[in-house]
Amino acid sequence: MGHSSRCTSCKKKKDDCKCSHKYLENQREETTCFIDSHDFRSTVTQPCNGSTTVVFEDLTNNHNITRIEASTFTTPPCTAILIIETRDGCPPIERVLSTGENLSIEVEDLRRVSVRCEGNPTGFCNVTVTGSKTFCICCPKDAVLHSCSSCNQRKETCNCKEEQKIETTCFIDSHSPLTSFYNLPCGTSIVAFEDLTNNHNKMMIQGFNNDSSPCTTILIIETRNGCPPIERILPLVPNQFNIEVEDVKKVSIRCQGNSTGTCSVTFNIQKTFCICCPKDPDSHYCFNC
Repeated sequence: MGHSSRCTSCKKKKDDCKCSHKYLENQREETTCFIDSHDFRSTVTQPCNGSTTVVFEDLTNNHNITRIEASTFTTPPCTAILIIETRDGCPPIERVLSTGENLSIEVEDLRRVSVRCEGNPTGFCNVTVTGSKTFCICCPKDAVLHSCSSCNQRKETCNCKEEQKIETTCFIDSHSPLTSFYNLPCGTSIVAFEDLTNNHNKMMIQGFNNDSSPCTTILIIETRNGCPPIERILPLVPNQFNIEVEDVKKVSIRCQGNSTGTCSVTFNIQKTFCICCPKDPDSHYCFNC
């Protein structure tokens, strides 16, 4: 068994962020933990001038063990370097990638994976990075089922019963990766995903821009912990940005920067979530609001 500490992920996004009251209450609740895995992949093409590209970020709190593989066909004098940052406070792990060879490394409590290319300001490097992340996901022993909070997300005037905290047996499940495509005029935005459930979730979100339009594509992630939205610029294909977040509420895409242009976006999610069933089959709670 473990204790949830979801509020601390807030500080990874913004040091002065104040989590919502509900998250503070749940910070030390008793939990039952499970494991699951999410995969990520990205191909990085960038100048060999010392620039760095982030290919994966993890803003969750639970323990993880991640295998990372990287390969490159970049030739000297350009050098491709894999950079791995973990949550233990140690200096980043850096490995020089040899041309035509595959590097495989396993780390725990991964926070970020980046690629740096250096040694030839007029050249380019090309690196492929894949990862398989196995993580803990912890569900509360006692859950608030069908509470009014999710109801109010659907209809502000909803009259639910009061929240009921009842003893439950929790499980986890995953929804298959969902891939969506969007073409947005610059200056517009679209909601690509909404989650109106209450249970804890972890979500791998992946995305990239399909064309070299002068517009900029922004990925916007809103969570249930009361923190400001997470915003990340999506790179141009074949580069792909990957990020894992917990307790996702909404994912949107914004296109900006050129009034006459458009953004063509590919977007993918993998979601693992807790689902908690009452131990007493005669329990009554608010199914339909």
